[in-house]
Amino acid sequence: MARIGDTVANDDLAGKSETTVVARLLAQVAMSSNVGRGRHYISAVRWQFAKTMPQWPHEYTVRHWQPDLEAEFCMFADLIRSAGMVKPWPPEAASPRYRHTYLELDGWEYWTMGETTPETTVINRARLAGIMGSTGEASEPVRGRNGPTTIAPPTTSEVRDYVRDRL
Repeated sequence: MARIGDTVANDDLAGKSETTVVARLLAQVAMSSNVGRGRHYISAVRWQFAKTMPQWPHEYTVRHWQPDLEAEFCMFADLIRSAGMVKPWPPEAASPRYRHTYLELDGWEYWTMGETTPETTVINRARLAGIMGSTGEASEPVRGRNGPTTIAPPTTSEVRDYVRDRL
């Protein structure tokens, strides 16, 4: 089943209702918009190295550090939860202490500590293994529940043509 942000192949939509086709395409547009807003948020906030956990190098940002970006903080926390995938932590442990939802974006992995969005105060991030740097270009994939996800939202004319051709 396709999820928000999945690239929807034509075969997946064969025989589907116009409502289903439009809903899936609109979901792609929404996901793309939120990823763009997430990238803007990431570049606009301060990231602090977590000195208390040098054995697990990561950075964090705190909600109240930039009150003017409250809406973006909440949107990004929601994006992590809706498009990310649940993984154990620590990853090599026989009995992991936590299972958080992680969103891979532009060479980084982002997660919260699992509270509801109103209670979330921190967003964490760590470099993905084997990635030394990232351009941060919009063409880089987002990794979500179904693996790499192409974020290339359809244009209005593409949606109209696709629906017209299928009906």
